[in-house]
Amino acid sequence: MIISINKRRQKKPFITARYRDKLYTGKLLDEFVNGASSGNRNAFLTRIAGKMFAVGAEADTVYNMLLVINTNFLTPPLREREINVIFESILRRDSQPQFNF
Repeated sequence: MIISINKRRQKKPFITARYRDKLYTGKLLDEFVNGASSGNRNAFLTRIAGKMFAVGAEADTVYNMLLVINTNFLTPPLREREINVIFESILRRDSQPQFNF
């Protein structure tokens, strides 16, 4: 029985190639991980926050992701105070009613 299970596992190929074009989510995740240079960190996080709100992310999710991205993918990371300013600014803008005429 163990031999037949091992044979089945060997028949499954390990796929390393990209099998289709990246979707929006894949591009956005790559953008998170690629980060930004030290002179563009504020603009980068502002853009990322706007994109997350635009696709319907909850405010808590956006804030937490900004902290994760800042800590892990920006060198040097921004101060938490700066993250708060970016978040509050985009949250205010996103909360305003949109008028379609």
